[in-house]
Amino acid sequence: MKREYIPLDGLTDKEQRRRERRGRWYRRGADVVTYGRTIVGAAVSAGVLAGGVFLPNKLQYKTIGLAAGVAGLGMADRGDGWLARKAADNGILITDVDKKKDPFQDKLFFHMLIGSIALREVLDGNNLYG
Repeated sequence: MKREYIPLDGLTDKEQRRRERRGRWYRRGADVVTYGRTIVGAAVSAGVLAGGVFLPNKLQYKTIGLAAGVAGLGMADRGDGWLARKAADNGILITDVDKKKDPFQDKLFFHMLIGSIALREVLDGNNLYG
């Protein structure tokens, strides 16, 4: 689906094409960050559930590396919003599908990570309910 470009008055054709191309790159970047964060989060969740079998030593469960990695993935949400706003500034507007997609991916990411950590704690024999 090709997104609609909203031209800006007072620009030449060359400037319009450059602005449209820049807006499309920003929009693609926002989509890549949104989906990429979820995919990497799924891999980290699987690593937590597996007990860290395939994660590097510095990303094992209950290490500062894993905590920093999860925090970085959470901060990627800010980057995706920035890219989407830059795309809108360059004439590629944020659609209703985009407005629904981002909160859904955020919820999926959060529940996936928190659920895997909670399940790992139960599997390790820790009592979560007091």
